[in-house]
Amino acid sequence: QYGFSVKQLPMKGKRHPNGYVEHRGKAGQLGRSIYKRYRDFPHYQHEFGHFEADTVQGKAHRGAVMTLVEQQSKVMIVLNIHHKTDEAVNCQLDQWLAKLPRHFVKSITFDNG
Repeated sequence: QYGFSVKQLPMKGKRHPNGYVEHRGKAGQLGRSIYKRYRDFPHYQHEFGHFEADTVQGKAHRGAVMTLVEQQSKVMIVLNIHHKTDEAVNCQLDQWLAKLPRHFVKSITFDNG
């Protein structure tokens, strides 16, 4: 239509040059893998005191809750946090741990959420 082919252009109609590597979206591993817990605590599912934690964002990002699930008994503890930030999560977790006996919690494993 315009009198020349796309193949005559410098990039020949391609969006990226040859050898282009996409680097977006690859943050890498943050901290230790959850699978390394099995080496540190081989019987964590049969021993009381090992928790898995996760955070759930509230509607319209107005708040969040942190859930802690004990692996042997499957008891779920839900803690209300104001924001899904590391400071808010650490503050609420410290307050909760201060109310418990020292031997009650042996490990807490977070995912990257």
